[in-house]
Amino acid sequence: MKSDPILLVSDGSHDMTQLIRNLQIAGHAIEPNINPELGRQLVKQTKTALLLLGLGTPQLASNYYQSLLKDAEIADFFPPQAIVLCTAKYAADAAKLALDHQVFDYYIFDPIYDPNRLYLCIQQALDCGKMQIKVDALTEELSQSRAQLKTAEESLRQMLQKNTQLQEESAQSHDRLRQGVEEGLLQFEERMLSTGLNGALKVTDPTKLRGHFSDLNEKEIRQHFEACKEHATHSHQALLKELQGHEHSLPTASILIIDDDPKSLRLLQAMLKSAGQIVRCAGNTKQAVAIALKTRPDLILMDVMMPNVNGIELTRRFKAHPQLKEIAIVIVTAHASKEVIQRSAEAGASDFITKPVRLPVLLEKIRPFCPDYGTSQ
Repeated sequence: MKSDPILLVSDGSHDMTQLIRNLQIAGHAIEPNINPELGRQLVKQTKTALLLLGLGTPQLASNYYQSLLKDAEIADFFPPQAIVLCTAKYAADAAKLALDHQVFDYYIFDPIYDPNRLYLCIQQALDCGKMQIKVDALTEELSQSRAQLKTAEESLRQMLQKNTQLQEESAQSHDRLRQGVEEGLLQFEERMLSTGLNGALKVTDPTKLRGHFSDLNEKEIRQHFEACKEHATHSHQALLKELQGHEHSLPTASILIIDDDPKSLRLLQAMLKSAGQIVRCAGNTKQAVAIALKTRPDLILMDVMMPNVNGIELTRRFKAHPQLKEIAIVIVTAHASKEVIQRSAEAGASDFITKPVRLPVLLEKIRPFCPDYGTSQ
């Protein structure tokens, strides 16, 4: 039998001589007849695995054992198991303590002495203590694993949150970049239509676009700016080809553009001015009616998708107005569905043109509504 540290704590009320001798013969490392106070100190020093308590009555033994378990220094390591040593007189009390798990077990040493029963009881207590140590170690390990898992989950959550934030920032940067490039290209096309390629390229300050993608550095802005200029050069060449055969043969007309989108207004205005047309613009219904009544244009280019009153409804109102009903209206739409075309015609529109608007198509669409159309053919 492997030797484990055992303390026999006694108050001298019982003769433990025979019991001690048998335990020593069995190979147990036992400290015999230790008084309770010394026993408390030895438990702390030796980390005792088992206490044999012979303290007058089982209740005194239990009280002593429970006081040890409350000691913070002893609680730092796994507390020892306890076996109450008692006479037959207190067997019932000792048995009740064991059943209530206040002590591990009890052993009657007087008047009956059974060393085999004692050895078995001790071995079970020691085995139980070792098993409990393993269970506690596994419990602690499980607790640490759970803590690590919780930490890992929190780290993963933060990583996912950071990744989501980066994706959102990337999407915002992309949108700003796209908006900036579109704005730059639109400005180039407008300048080319009004001043030619050289006039468009006179503006070389990329900081004018900084507000659209402020998180990009100067080098990146210049790179995108150069890309805009390259695109402008190709676009200019294409526009020159489109203008050939149109710019000198189209009669001059007074045209009112109605669109709530400033970019679309500027682009259509630049296209029509490049073809020698007289162009006015309106961004809302009230402004459109006022300009139309004042200038009586030859043609109105009417956008469909506008807030409050859409282009089809506004066309219907123009055609119902006694002073405006004779003005030709061409619907401009990005959704040239059969329903939109039919509703436009029913409202009084003369024709329609789809977005994105190309210059040759635009010029052909407005040609029939120019005042000198018949004589220019």
